[in-house]
Amino acid sequence: MTGGTRYALATFDDTSLGPVVDLDEPRELVDRQLRPSVVASRDRRVTHAIALRIFDEGKVGLGWWSTLESSWPNVTLFAERASPLLGLVDTPEPLSVRHPSVQAAAAAIGVLLG
Repeated sequence: MTGGTRYALATFDDTSLGPVVDLDEPRELVDRQLRPSVVASRDRRVTHAIALRIFDEGKVGLGWWSTLESSWPNVTLFAERASPLLGLVDTPEPLSVRHPSVQAAAAAIGVLLG
């Protein structure tokens, strides 16, 4: 728990979701006149504008690569559209620094947890 916030790991059934816009697909970038360096920006004004354009198209979400590790996909879902299509598979697992998934993620990016 951080500042009263509880974190949990949840698994969802996303089979009803349908495709998200794949910004790792070169054709998608060309069609949208986007460069990879723009999509990977840490400037939230830039990435928010990209997401808003995709939201305005009526899409359910978008995906791209992680700036921490390019083989890790990131997916942003628009809650208004995605939430009704997602089903919780199992009871969420409370997360802490001792949780194996947190330990594995920290080790992968070189963060030492006390």
